[in-house]
Amino acid sequence: MSAEPSICAVCKVAEPEATKIVTCVNCYKSEHTECKGVYGSSAAALRAKPYFCSVQCCEIHHRCQNSTLFSGIDDKVMSEILIEVRKTNTEMHDIQQTMGELKRFNTYVGNQIEVLVTEIKSVKRDYVKVKQDVGYLQSDQKQTNETISDLQLSLDRVNRAALIKNAVILGVPTTQTEDTKQLVRQIAAAVKCQLPQDAIVEATRLVSKDPSQRTSKSVPIRVVFAEEQHKEDLFAKKKNHGLLFTSALGAGSGPATNRIIIRDEMTSFGMKLLKDVRSLQEQADIQYVWPGRDGVILTKKSSDSKVEKVRSLLDVRKLQQSKRSRDESLLHSTDLSMSILAEPDPKR
Repeated sequence: MSAEPSICAVCKVAEPEATKIVTCVNCYKSEHTECKGVYGSSAAALRAKPYFCSVQCCEIHHRCQNSTLFSGIDDKVMSEILIEVRKTNTEMHDIQQTMGELKRFNTYVGNQIEVLVTEIKSVKRDYVKVKQDVGYLQSDQKQTNETISDLQLSLDRVNRAALIKNAVILGVPTTQTEDTKQLVRQIAAAVKCQLPQDAIVEATRLVSKDPSQRTSKSVPIRVVFAEEQHKEDLFAKKKNHGLLFTSALGAGSGPATNRIIIRDEMTSFGMKLLKDVRSLQEQADIQYVWPGRDGVILTKKSSDSKVEKVRSLLDVRKLQQSKRSRDESLLHSTDLSMSILAEPDPKR
């Protein structure tokens, strides 16, 4: 069985070769001859005789030799004590190594934490910068949307100016032998509006002119007036008159309870605006949606609520943002007729 390696008290390194070590015969502390600065023949001479690591150990050893206290201890017991001391030294060496490893680990962990803290600070700075950039982009996007909306409204005003003499009449059933100009005059007479003979330039249904495609359905009538004032006179008289039904046009004009509505002819932008609002009608809990004057879409959440105006796609986005989720059971039980386009009762 090989002897336990000795631990050098100077460099703390385990040394398995006994020829490189000198051990104090009193305290059993081991040291490399090189760590003591002794080399060659001097090291051999040092090992050839009893070695004491200090003057104190030498004195203590001689006193013990001359004392009767250790006289009863034989060489075998002393050898066992020496083995235990060396074992203890080895264990102390292991503990020191473990402590050294723990210290190095703690240093490593501390360094990693510092690196992590630095990275977190860097990420935080990047986050703040990204947040600022997003804010700038949102601001730019908002300005861009507003600019686009202004351009759309400006273009729509130009297009509406081209249709300023036009109107659309809804609710009048189609007949096989109808005179649309005469129908418009009958409507004007029903609301007590005196139109000049040449006030109506054109009055046509907004469908194919092929008679085979005509049905009794109430297809809108597009009316072009000679002057804008003629249209405005008709609108004003209709507003004063209030609700108008086909019964006012006499026999042969379809169901007497059909309601007649007169509106401005809408531009393509106005039609898109109306379509977008209709698509949000149920989700935004809007009961009434209808076109107003000057390209505005009008809405009401109920018959008792105030009229809200939708003038642009920005207003549509506001409606989208105000959408709220509805309970599924309520959604299935809602009367579908509430989502049908309708015009409220107040006079035109």
